[in-house]
Amino acid sequence: MNILVVGCGLIGGQRVQALTRNPAVSSITVCDPKIAAGTELSAKAKVVEAEAALSRAYQAAVVAIPHETGQFIAVAGGTQSSGTLASAEDGLHAMQIVDDCYRKLPPPEQQ
Repeated sequence: MNILVVGCGLIGGQRVQALTRNPAVSSITVCDPKIAAGTELSAKAKVVEAEAALSRAYQAAVVAIPHETGQFIAVAGGTQSSGTLASAEDGLHAMQIVDDCYRKLPPPEQQ
């Protein structure tokens, strides 16, 4: 089974680790603009550019947009945070990647 992981961060990294241990998974393609293309995250997982990731067929996908939980809690709780959360542009970019993935999926009757 070939799997696409969009975004890595903590959640995506955990998914890559778990999927790597699954014998049914043959390859994991990771698309994350913050990790250099060509980086091997595990024996089965390799980072590629968005265009390359979206040109392949997959049996499953995991969308794991990175987030800084501690910073989110601090901001949501009204306390000061020295860091910054993702910008609106980051959120839009992530949504565009997901939209591109869905556009490239075959119709349900062909899956």
